[in-house]
Amino acid sequence: MEDIARQVAAGQHVLAVLPRYVYDDPFSTDELVSEMLGRIDYSRRVRGWDAGTVVEVFGQGLVLGDECPVTVPDLLRHPEGANRVLVCLVSDLASPLQANVPNFLRRLDAESRSVPVDQRCTLVLITGREHLPHFAGGDNREVTLATSWYWNRVSRWDVAAHVAEHVGGERAVLREVRQETIIELARWNFDLAVTLAASWSGDPQELGGFCTDGEPPPDLLLPGHGTATLRPPESLLQAWDDSLAECWHDRVCTAPIGLGVLERDTAQRHLWLGQARVLLPWIEQHRAQVEAATRAALGSARFEKALSEYTRAQEHREEPGFAPEIGLLNVVVQARLGRESYGLKTASRALWRARNEMAHLRALGSSQLEELVRACDHL
Repeated sequence: MEDIARQVAAGQHVLAVLPRYVYDDPFSTDELVSEMLGRIDYSRRVRGWDAGTVVEVFGQGLVLGDECPVTVPDLLRHPEGANRVLVCLVSDLASPLQANVPNFLRRLDAESRSVPVDQRCTLVLITGREHLPHFAGGDNREVTLATSWYWNRVSRWDVAAHVAEHVGGERAVLREVRQETIIELARWNFDLAVTLAASWSGDPQELGGFCTDGEPPPDLLLPGHGTATLRPPESLLQAWDDSLAECWHDRVCTAPIGLGVLERDTAQRHLWLGQARVLLPWIEQHRAQVEAATRAALGSARFEKALSEYTRAQEHREEPGFAPEIGLLNVVVQARLGRESYGLKTASRALWRARNEMAHLRALGSSQLEELVRACDHL
Protein backbone atom coordinates (compact mmCIF):
# COMPACT_ATOMS: atom_id res chain seq x y z
CA MET A 1 0.00 0.00 0.00
CA GLU A 2 2.88 2.36 0.78
CA ASP A 3 4.29 1.80 -2.72
CA ILE A 4 0.99 2.72 -4.36
CA ALA A 5 0.58 5.85 -2.23
CA ARG A 6 4.15 6.87 -3.05
CA GLN A 7 3.64 6.34 -6.79
CA VAL A 8 0.42 8.36 -6.72
CA ALA A 9 2.19 11.16 -4.84
CA ALA A 10 4.84 11.14 -7.58
CA GLY A 11 2.12 11.73 -10.19
CA GLN A 12 1.95 8.27 -11.70
CA HIS A 13 -1.20 6.36 -12.51
CA VAL A 14 -1.04 2.95 -10.83
CA LEU A 15 -2.13 -0.49 -11.93
CA ALA A 16 -2.32 -2.70 -8.83
CA VAL A 17 -2.10 -6.31 -10.03
CA LEU A 18 -3.58 -8.99 -7.76
CA PRO A 19 -3.34 -12.78 -7.99
CA ARG A 20 -6.55 -14.47 -9.04
CA TYR A 21 -7.30 -15.97 -5.60
CA VAL A 22 -7.30 -12.46 -4.09
CA TYR A 23 -8.89 -10.65 -7.03
CA ASP A 24 -11.87 -13.04 -7.06
CA ASP A 25 -12.57 -12.46 -3.35
CA PRO A 26 -14.95 -9.47 -3.02
CA PHE A 27 -14.25 -9.10 0.69
CA SER A 28 -10.48 -8.82 0.14
CA THR A 29 -10.76 -6.39 -2.75
CA ASP A 30 -13.28 -4.16 -0.96
CA GLU A 31 -10.95 -4.02 2.03
CA LEU A 32 -8.08 -3.08 -0.25
CA VAL A 33 -10.08 -0.28 -1.88
CA SER A 34 -11.15 1.04 1.52
CA GLU A 35 -7.56 1.08 2.74
CA MET A 36 -6.45 2.93 -0.38
CA LEU A 37 -9.12 5.58 0.08
CA GLY A 38 -7.96 6.03 3.65
CA ARG A 39 -4.29 6.32 2.69
CA ILE A 40 -4.51 8.53 -0.41
CA ASP A 41 -5.71 12.14 -0.07
CA TYR A 42 -8.47 13.45 -2.36
CA SER A 43 -9.29 9.93 -3.54
CA ARG A 44 -12.68 8.61 -4.62
CA ARG A 45 -13.96 5.22 -5.73
CA VAL A 46 -15.62 4.94 -9.14
CA ARG A 47 -17.81 2.01 -10.18
CA GLY A 48 -18.95 2.92 -13.68
CA TRP A 49 -22.70 2.41 -13.29
CA ASP A 50 -24.38 2.99 -16.68
CA ALA A 51 -21.06 4.02 -18.23
CA GLY A 52 -20.63 3.17 -21.90
CA THR A 53 -16.82 3.43 -22.02
CA VAL A 54 -13.90 3.14 -19.62
CA VAL A 55 -13.32 6.89 -19.99
CA GLU A 56 -16.89 7.55 -18.83
CA VAL A 57 -16.32 5.34 -15.78
CA PHE A 58 -13.66 7.75 -14.54
CA GLY A 59 -15.39 10.82 -15.95
CA GLN A 60 -18.39 10.11 -13.71
CA GLY A 61 -16.02 10.40 -10.77
CA LEU A 62 -15.44 14.03 -11.71
CA VAL A 63 -18.76 15.27 -13.06
CA LEU A 64 -22.14 13.84 -14.07
CA GLY A 65 -24.42 14.55 -17.02
CA ASP A 66 -23.52 16.03 -20.37
CA GLU A 67 -20.29 17.52 -19.05
CA CYS A 68 -18.82 14.07 -18.40
CA PRO A 69 -15.61 13.70 -20.49
CA VAL A 70 -15.74 11.09 -23.24
CA THR A 71 -12.10 11.01 -24.42
CA VAL A 72 -8.86 10.39 -22.57
CA PRO A 73 -7.48 13.91 -23.28
CA ASP A 74 -10.73 15.47 -22.03
CA LEU A 75 -10.60 13.32 -18.90
CA LEU A 76 -7.03 14.31 -18.12
CA ARG A 77 -7.60 18.02 -18.76
CA HIS A 78 -10.96 18.37 -17.03
CA PRO A 79 -10.73 21.19 -14.45
CA GLU A 80 -12.47 19.09 -11.79
CA GLY A 81 -9.71 16.49 -12.05
CA ALA A 82 -6.77 18.54 -10.79
CA ASN A 83 -5.12 16.67 -7.90
CA ARG A 84 -8.00 14.19 -7.76
CA VAL A 85 -7.30 10.44 -7.40
CA LEU A 86 -9.90 8.06 -8.84
CA VAL A 87 -9.78 4.44 -7.66
CA CYS A 88 -11.45 1.68 -9.68
CA LEU A 89 -11.80 -2.03 -8.99
CA VAL A 90 -11.90 -3.38 -12.54
CA SER A 91 -14.15 -6.29 -11.54
CA ASP A 92 -16.86 -3.69 -10.79
CA LEU A 93 -17.10 -2.94 -14.51
CA ALA A 94 -19.24 -4.72 -17.08
CA SER A 95 -17.41 -7.39 -19.08
CA PRO A 96 -17.20 -5.34 -22.33
CA LEU A 97 -15.62 -2.47 -20.41
CA GLN A 98 -13.14 -4.80 -18.71
CA ALA A 99 -12.04 -6.04 -22.13
CA ASN A 100 -11.23 -2.46 -23.15
CA VAL A 101 -9.09 -1.69 -20.09
CA PRO A 102 -5.71 -2.58 -21.72
CA ASN A 103 -6.37 -0.24 -24.67
CA PHE A 104 -7.50 2.49 -22.29
CA LEU A 105 -4.31 2.13 -20.24
CA ARG A 106 -2.08 2.42 -23.30
CA ARG A 107 -3.85 5.62 -24.32
CA LEU A 108 -3.74 6.92 -20.74
CA ASP A 109 0.02 6.40 -20.54
CA ALA A 110 0.60 8.20 -23.85
CA GLU A 111 -1.74 11.15 -23.25
CA SER A 112 -0.60 11.77 -19.66
CA ARG A 113 2.92 12.69 -20.77
CA SER A 114 1.77 16.04 -22.15
CA VAL A 115 -0.33 17.12 -19.15
CA PRO A 116 1.32 18.56 -16.01
CA VAL A 117 0.76 16.33 -12.99
CA ASP A 118 -0.83 19.09 -10.90
CA GLN A 119 -3.37 19.82 -13.63
CA ARG A 120 -4.83 16.35 -14.14
CA CYS A 121 -6.45 13.51 -12.24
CA THR A 122 -4.54 10.39 -11.23
CA LEU A 123 -6.07 6.93 -11.72
CA VAL A 124 -5.58 3.78 -9.67
CA LEU A 125 -6.91 0.51 -11.13
CA ILE A 126 -7.04 -2.71 -9.12
CA THR A 127 -7.11 -5.73 -11.38
CA GLY A 128 -5.77 -9.13 -12.36
CA ARG A 129 -2.88 -9.66 -14.74
CA GLU A 130 -5.17 -10.23 -17.73
CA HIS A 131 -5.73 -6.48 -17.98
CA LEU A 132 -2.07 -5.53 -18.23
CA PRO A 133 -1.40 -3.38 -21.30
CA HIS A 134 1.12 -4.51 -23.92
CA PHE A 135 2.99 -1.65 -25.51
CA ALA A 136 4.05 -1.39 -29.15
CA GLY A 137 7.25 -3.26 -29.95
CA GLY A 138 6.98 -5.23 -26.73
CA ASP A 139 8.12 -2.23 -24.67
CA ASN A 140 6.58 -2.57 -21.21
CA ARG A 141 8.41 0.33 -19.61
CA GLU A 142 5.66 2.58 -18.31
CA VAL A 143 6.41 6.28 -18.07
CA THR A 144 3.34 7.71 -16.39
CA LEU A 145 1.76 4.34 -15.55
CA ALA A 146 3.30 2.29 -12.74
CA THR A 147 2.55 -1.39 -12.18
CA SER A 148 2.51 -2.59 -8.59
CA TRP A 149 2.34 -6.37 -8.17
CA TYR A 150 0.89 -8.15 -5.14
CA TRP A 151 4.14 -10.08 -4.81
CA ASN A 152 6.55 -10.19 -1.88
CA ARG A 153 4.02 -8.07 0.04
CA VAL A 154 3.02 -10.39 2.89
CA SER A 155 5.28 -11.17 5.83
CA ARG A 156 4.95 -13.70 8.61
CA TRP A 157 4.12 -10.84 11.00
CA ASP A 158 1.12 -9.90 8.85
CA VAL A 159 -0.19 -13.47 9.03
CA ALA A 160 0.57 -13.68 12.76
CA ALA A 161 -1.50 -10.57 13.46
CA HIS A 162 -4.33 -11.89 11.28
CA VAL A 163 -4.50 -15.32 12.89
CA ALA A 164 -3.69 -14.45 16.52
CA GLU A 165 -7.29 -14.17 17.71
CA HIS A 166 -8.13 -17.58 16.21
CA VAL A 167 -5.36 -19.50 18.03
CA GLY A 168 -6.58 -20.78 21.37
CA GLY A 169 -4.86 -22.43 24.32
CA GLU A 170 -4.24 -21.70 27.96
CA ARG A 171 -0.44 -21.76 27.94
CA ALA A 172 1.32 -18.94 26.13
CA VAL A 173 4.18 -21.04 24.77
CA LEU A 174 1.79 -23.63 23.32
CA ARG A 175 -0.23 -20.86 21.65
CA GLU A 176 2.96 -19.43 20.19
CA VAL A 177 4.08 -22.83 18.91
CA ARG A 178 0.70 -23.46 17.28
CA GLN A 179 0.64 -19.99 15.75
CA GLU A 180 4.16 -20.27 14.30
CA THR A 181 3.42 -23.76 12.95
CA ILE A 182 0.28 -22.50 11.23
CA ILE A 183 2.22 -19.59 9.72
CA GLU A 184 4.86 -21.99 8.41
CA LEU A 185 2.18 -24.14 6.78
CA ALA A 186 -0.06 -21.37 5.41
CA ARG A 187 2.55 -18.66 4.85
CA TRP A 188 0.96 -15.92 2.69
CA ASN A 189 -2.49 -17.52 2.53
CA PHE A 190 -4.55 -15.68 5.16
CA ASP A 191 -7.69 -17.75 4.63
CA LEU A 192 -5.81 -21.02 4.98
CA ALA A 193 -4.15 -19.76 8.17
CA VAL A 194 -7.54 -19.00 9.73
CA THR A 195 -8.92 -22.37 8.61
CA LEU A 196 -6.00 -24.24 10.17
CA ALA A 197 -6.33 -22.25 13.39
CA ALA A 198 -10.02 -23.08 13.61
CA SER A 199 -10.10 -26.68 12.39
CA TRP A 200 -6.69 -28.37 12.46
CA SER A 201 -5.95 -30.49 15.54
CA GLY A 202 -2.19 -30.38 15.07
CA ASP A 203 -1.95 -33.94 13.73
CA PRO A 204 0.27 -34.02 10.58
CA GLN A 205 -1.85 -36.84 9.16
CA GLU A 206 -4.80 -34.45 8.85
CA LEU A 207 -2.98 -31.92 6.67
CA GLY A 208 -4.00 -33.67 3.47
CA GLY A 209 -7.53 -32.41 4.04
CA PHE A 210 -6.31 -28.82 3.86
CA CYS A 211 -4.33 -29.15 0.62
CA THR A 212 -4.63 -26.36 -1.92
CA ASP A 213 -5.87 -27.44 -5.35
CA GLY A 214 -3.35 -27.47 -8.18
CA GLU A 215 0.33 -28.30 -8.56
CA PRO A 216 3.27 -25.88 -8.38
CA PRO A 217 5.32 -25.73 -11.60
CA PRO A 218 8.26 -28.18 -11.77
CA ASP A 219 10.72 -25.41 -12.70
CA LEU A 220 10.16 -23.48 -9.47
CA LEU A 221 13.42 -24.81 -8.05
CA LEU A 222 15.48 -23.78 -11.09
CA PRO A 223 18.14 -21.06 -10.53
CA GLY A 224 17.02 -17.47 -11.04
CA HIS A 225 13.61 -17.52 -9.39
CA GLY A 226 15.08 -16.65 -6.00
CA THR A 227 15.93 -13.11 -7.14
CA ALA A 228 12.45 -12.24 -8.46
CA THR A 229 11.37 -9.90 -5.66
CA LEU A 230 9.42 -7.27 -7.66
CA ARG A 231 7.03 -9.41 -9.70
CA PRO A 232 6.38 -13.10 -10.37
CA PRO A 233 8.42 -14.62 -13.22
CA GLU A 234 6.44 -15.45 -16.35
CA SER A 235 6.71 -19.19 -15.70
CA LEU A 236 5.11 -18.80 -12.25
CA LEU A 237 2.17 -16.56 -13.11
CA GLN A 238 -0.41 -19.34 -13.03
CA ALA A 239 0.98 -20.75 -9.77
CA TRP A 240 0.92 -17.23 -8.32
CA ASP A 241 -2.72 -16.83 -9.40
CA ASP A 242 -3.53 -20.10 -7.61
CA SER A 243 -1.64 -19.17 -4.39
CA LEU A 244 0.85 -21.99 -5.03
CA ALA A 245 3.91 -19.76 -5.44
CA GLU A 246 4.95 -16.49 -3.84
CA CYS A 247 7.95 -14.44 -2.83
CA TRP A 248 8.01 -15.05 0.91
CA HIS A 249 10.53 -12.86 2.75
CA ASP A 250 12.48 -12.26 -0.48
CA ARG A 251 12.59 -15.96 -1.37
CA VAL A 252 10.47 -17.49 -4.12
CA CYS A 253 8.90 -20.70 -2.85
CA THR A 254 5.92 -23.02 -3.14
CA ALA A 255 2.98 -23.23 -0.79
CA PRO A 256 3.78 -25.86 1.89
CA ILE A 257 0.23 -27.19 1.68
CA GLY A 258 -0.38 -28.06 -1.96
CA LEU A 259 -1.19 -31.33 -3.67
CA GLY A 260 2.07 -33.23 -3.98
CA VAL A 261 4.04 -30.76 -1.86
CA LEU A 262 3.53 -32.64 1.40
CA GLU A 263 5.01 -35.72 -0.26
CA ARG A 264 7.99 -33.88 -1.70
CA ASP A 265 8.71 -31.77 1.38
CA THR A 266 7.29 -33.67 4.32
CA ALA A 267 4.86 -32.11 6.75
CA GLN A 268 7.28 -32.90 9.58
CA ARG A 269 9.82 -30.46 8.15
CA HIS A 270 7.35 -27.58 8.18
CA LEU A 271 6.10 -28.52 11.63
CA TRP A 272 9.70 -28.52 12.86
CA LEU A 273 10.39 -25.10 11.35
CA GLY A 274 7.36 -23.62 13.07
CA GLN A 275 8.22 -25.20 16.41
CA ALA A 276 11.91 -24.32 16.23
CA ARG A 277 11.24 -20.57 16.10
CA VAL A 278 9.59 -20.75 19.51
CA LEU A 279 11.02 -23.81 21.24
CA LEU A 280 14.75 -23.40 20.65
CA PRO A 281 14.97 -20.04 22.47
CA TRP A 282 12.42 -21.25 25.04
CA ILE A 283 14.51 -24.36 25.77
CA GLU A 284 17.66 -22.25 26.11
CA GLN A 285 15.92 -19.87 28.50
CA HIS A 286 14.83 -22.75 30.72
CA ARG A 287 18.21 -24.48 30.41
CA ALA A 288 19.75 -21.34 31.92
CA GLN A 289 17.24 -21.53 34.78
CA VAL A 290 18.12 -25.19 35.40
CA GLU A 291 21.81 -24.29 35.41
CA ALA A 292 21.27 -21.47 37.91
CA ALA A 293 19.15 -23.69 40.19
CA THR A 294 21.68 -26.53 40.03
CA ARG A 295 24.60 -24.21 40.78
CA ALA A 296 22.68 -22.84 43.75
CA ALA A 297 21.85 -26.33 45.02
CA LEU A 298 25.40 -27.70 44.72
CA GLY A 299 27.42 -24.57 45.23
CA SER A 300 29.70 -23.16 42.55
CA ALA A 301 32.72 -25.27 43.50
CA ARG A 302 30.88 -28.60 43.42
CA PHE A 303 29.03 -27.61 40.25
CA GLU A 304 32.28 -26.76 38.43
CA LYS A 305 33.90 -29.96 39.66
CA ALA A 306 30.97 -32.00 38.39
CA LEU A 307 31.24 -30.36 34.98
CA SER A 308 34.95 -31.23 34.90
CA GLU A 309 34.25 -34.87 35.64
CA TYR A 310 31.67 -35.24 32.89
CA THR A 311 33.34 -33.35 30.07
CA ARG A 312 36.67 -33.37 28.33
CA ALA A 313 36.19 -29.87 26.99
CA GLN A 314 38.05 -28.25 29.91
CA GLU A 315 39.44 -25.50 27.69
CA HIS A 316 35.95 -24.46 26.60
CA ARG A 317 34.74 -24.17 30.20
CA GLU A 318 37.43 -21.59 30.85
CA GLU A 319 36.11 -19.28 28.14
CA PRO A 320 34.13 -16.22 29.35
CA GLY A 321 30.40 -16.81 29.17
CA PHE A 322 30.69 -20.59 28.83
CA ALA A 323 27.32 -22.31 29.30
CA PRO A 324 27.04 -26.10 29.52
CA GLU A 325 24.69 -27.47 26.88
CA ILE A 326 21.58 -29.25 28.10
CA GLY A 327 22.96 -32.75 27.51
CA LEU A 328 25.94 -32.18 29.81
CA LEU A 329 23.86 -30.24 32.30
CA ASN A 330 21.30 -33.04 32.48
CA VAL A 331 24.04 -35.59 33.26
CA VAL A 332 25.17 -33.44 36.20
CA VAL A 333 21.61 -32.88 37.41
CA GLN A 334 20.66 -36.56 37.32
CA ALA A 335 23.92 -37.70 38.94
CA ARG A 336 24.44 -35.08 41.63
CA LEU A 337 21.00 -33.94 42.77
CA GLY A 338 18.91 -36.00 45.17
CA ARG A 339 15.25 -36.89 45.45
CA GLU A 340 14.44 -33.55 46.99
CA SER A 341 15.22 -32.01 43.58
CA TYR A 342 12.74 -34.21 41.73
CA GLY A 343 11.10 -31.25 39.95
CA LEU A 344 14.44 -29.90 38.75
CA LYS A 345 15.52 -33.33 37.53
CA THR A 346 12.22 -33.78 35.69
CA ALA A 347 12.57 -30.39 34.00
CA SER A 348 16.18 -31.07 33.02
CA ARG A 349 15.31 -34.45 31.51
CA ALA A 350 12.37 -33.01 29.57
CA LEU A 351 14.49 -30.16 28.20
CA TRP A 352 17.23 -32.58 27.15
CA ARG A 353 14.79 -34.87 25.35
CA ALA A 354 13.07 -31.97 23.59
CA ARG A 355 16.37 -30.38 22.55
CA ASN A 356 17.61 -33.73 21.27
CA GLU A 357 14.48 -34.17 19.14
CA MET A 358 14.79 -30.66 17.75
CA ALA A 359 18.49 -31.16 17.00
CA HIS A 360 17.56 -34.14 14.82
CA LEU A 361 14.94 -32.04 12.96
CA ARG A 362 12.06 -33.97 14.49
CA ALA A 363 8.93 -32.05 15.46
CA LEU A 364 7.40 -32.72 18.86
CA GLY A 365 3.93 -34.20 19.13
CA SER A 366 1.14 -32.52 21.06
CA SER A 367 1.60 -34.75 24.12
CA GLN A 368 5.36 -34.15 24.10
CA LEU A 369 4.83 -30.40 23.99
CA GLU A 370 2.39 -30.47 26.89
CA GLU A 371 4.69 -32.72 28.92
CA LEU A 372 7.64 -30.39 28.29
CA VAL A 373 5.75 -27.30 29.40
CA ARG A 374 4.33 -29.02 32.50
CA ALA A 375 7.79 -30.25 33.50
CA CYS A 376 9.15 -26.70 33.41
CA ASP A 377 6.21 -24.98 35.11
CA HIS A 378 8.00 -24.61 38.44
CA LEU A 379 11.19 -23.06 37.05
